Amino acid sequence: MDKVFLISFIIEIIAISLGGVTTRFFNYHVIVTVSGLMLVIGGFKETGLLQYLGQSLVKRSTTTRQLVRFTTLLTFFLAVFFYK
Repeated sequence: MDKVFLISFIIEIIAISLGGVTTRFFNYHVIVTVSGLMLVIGGFKETGLLQYLGQSLVKRSTTTRQLVRFTTLLTFFLAVFFYK
């Protein structure tokens, strides 16, 4: 078992036993959004789209700096166009 997971689990059990849990601590919007993103990424992985995009970016870039530039710009433009 992972040591970090085990330590955080023990701390969580201690915190729950001392303080209790209420539903106001949960941000359901974030939980639903992250779950949706995980489903979308899982679908992309199953279709092979992520593998194709990764290989095409690596083939087109000649240096590591160019690869970092491509991925940074891709992230920037996707965030601009898909933000609400």
